Amino acid sequence: MQLEKISAFRSELAIAETIEEIKHLDTKASALAEIARKGKMSKSAQDEVGAFRCDIEAKKGAWLDEYFPHGGDGSNQYKKVLSSNDSTLAEHGIDKHQSSNARLVNKEQELVAEAIEEIKQDDKKVVTPSAVVSLVRNK
Repeated sequence: MQLEKISAFRSELAIAETIEEIKHLDTKASALAEIARKGKMSKSAQDEVGAFRCDIEAKKGAWLDEYFPHGGDGSNQYKKVLSSNDSTLAEHGIDKHQSSNARLVNKEQELVAEAIEEIKQDDKKVVTPSAVVSLVRNK
């Protein structure tokens, strides 16, 4: 049942265009991960949910790179408006830590895939975006 929901969520993620849509999917996937954990679902099912949450992070990172690029005119994305819609990341409910993690997952997809596989092989760990980011940062 959980994997059927992930399939439906993947379809939603594919067409998500706004950060609000992406964050809504993230909330749903986080809830699904918690249900899987508390329901003592198999490790592979929990890993599948975690890997999907990493896909959401990558999509969030791509959105951030498009609408709030680093560098550019040298301005600060948290204080000065960079997007055409006159908003800041804080107004979208995204802090520096979340932005950094999402951008990393988006840019380092090969390392992310390796980290996911490494965690899947570890019987004591479950794939989560934070575990993946931690492994990628340490490589």
